[in-house]
Amino acid sequence: MADWVDITDAQVDPDAPITSELGYAFRDNVVAMTEGAAGAPRIAQSALLNPTAGNSRTITSPSVSVLSGQGGSLLRASCIRPGAVRIVTTVTSIAPSGVRFVNVARIRNGNATTINSYNTTGTRTDDVSVIIGDVVSVSYNSGDQPLEASAQLRLGNDAIGVVVL
Repeated sequence: MADWVDITDAQVDPDAPITSELGYAFRDNVVAMTEGAAGAPRIAQSALLNPTAGNSRTITSPSVSVLSGQGGSLLRASCIRPGAVRIVTTVTSIAPSGVRFVNVARIRNGNATTINSYNTTGTRTDDVSVIIGDVVSVSYNSGDQPLEASAQLRLGNDAIGVVVL
């Protein structure tokens, strides 16, 4: 986490030199604000765009290639603005039989709702309505067979109302 650095009026006076210390403060203070560092100003919720489902901005999870008996998370994102997100799930390899799946879910107030569950190869798209505090999750379980899969979170605008966990 970046630390917030106070910049004095003397440092930005028209006759003041531009120092590397000041340059680092300008760069790091932006990060410190977005991370909520101590002393940093807070970003108002109203300054953030509501997310829309679309294809303008893509966040891709690392692909997983797992053996049997493994499970975990492909993608988790927390929503800090209401709207919608698009989840694109790709299963590239899956054994022809056995218990295995990729699951798309929305977690609201601690309760998970399955949006879709896939157990065959292919690419699927799910648009998920979200409110503040929702978590969108893509998980996998290889069961008794190998599995290869990946997931993307796609937005139709430049909203930063979604935070990848």
